[in-house]
Amino acid sequence: MALITRQGKGSKLTIQEMDDNLLYLQGKSGGVHTLIKPQTGFSTSNMLTFSTLVNLQVTPDVLLVSPYIPSVAFTSANLFINSPVGSLSGGGPTGRPGAGGGGIEIVEYFVRIVIYSDNNGVPGSRLFQSSPLDCSSTGIKTAASSSFAFEAGRTYWIGVFAKDTVAISSINKANAMVLGLFDGTTAYSTITGSSSFAAGAPVTFPDPTPYSENLPFVGIKL
Repeated sequence: MALITRQGKGSKLTIQEMDDNLLYLQGKSGGVHTLIKPQTGFSTSNMLTFSTLVNLQVTPDVLLVSPYIPSVAFTSANLFINSPVGSLSGGGPTGRPGAGGGGIEIVEYFVRIVIYSDNNGVPGSRLFQSSPLDCSSTGIKTAASSSFAFEAGRTYWIGVFAKDTVAISSINKANAMVLGLFDGTTAYSTITGSSSFAAGAPVTFPDPTPYSENLPFVGIKL
């Protein structure tokens, strides 16, 4: 416990820090998400304001991330996404004509959760990637071995990486932070980068590109 007292002429300001759940006027946090650490067994996310999740079709072989800046330090028990409708074709791995009409290509609706560090306002180095999560059926998809230590006030780029076109739950961009204007008038709140899913999430985020799209919802359970 720390007690900070500052006195001025005719006034006195006392700020008491009880634990890392409380913010105080020393620039300790600077975070905008997860203002209070949830109880064990509860979850937080990259959601900034109260909003209803919407469906998002994720493009294959494209990393899609947005900033997550927690106000408190904590370690997750696991990370998860939500598959709201199963595969776009109705559930389960499916087949489609292969390139040039040769044979049948198996479609697998796999999604990875990824976390990247910040590099001067864009995603930098990979900090975490999950094993592929099968989104061919509906429901919450929890990543195995996804304990991750988040630092208060640090910017993380968190999102997803899909093998094929698949629907996941997302946060409406109208309820997200504006990161900038990429053509002078169009706001963006996500960053994309192209890479082969089969090779795994690249160690360094490839060619960060502003994108005006809904944010992939990533749940963080304590």
